[in-house]
Amino acid sequence: MKINVPGSQTRLDRLFTEKGNLLRVPKGNLLQFRGQLSQRLHYIVKGQVLLHLSSRLGKELTIDVFGPGELIGIGALSAEAAHYLNATALSECALRCLSAQVVKSELTRDAELCLELLNWTLTDLPSTPRR
Repeated sequence: MKINVPGSQTRLDRLFTEKGNLLRVPKGNLLQFRGQLSQRLHYIVKGQVLLHLSSRLGKELTIDVFGPGELIGIGALSAEAAHYLNATALSECALRCLSAQVVKSELTRDAELCLELLNWTLTDLPSTPRR
């Protein structure tokens, strides 16, 4: 999910910049495991992150590659707080990490921030025709 808008700083971008912790991840390291109850969201500042699924037989299916200005770990905001994909650093990465609890707290206080997150989430969902 891209949360950068060229020439402007979004509310989500400001939130991660002001309250997030900077995390440096070497190339090849896992950021999250599918199913692991991680309570953090990551905003990519530098580098690329591969989102993928791994089968029990060790086969991997690439879902997407995310880069600077994109958000991963949105599943941490759900009631189940589980991730459905693995995330691995494809290059040396710098990320801003924020706990889901902080993000949820900010969302309840700031309707504009909530709408911004909803807008970015809906932008990433495939459109399906309604009957």
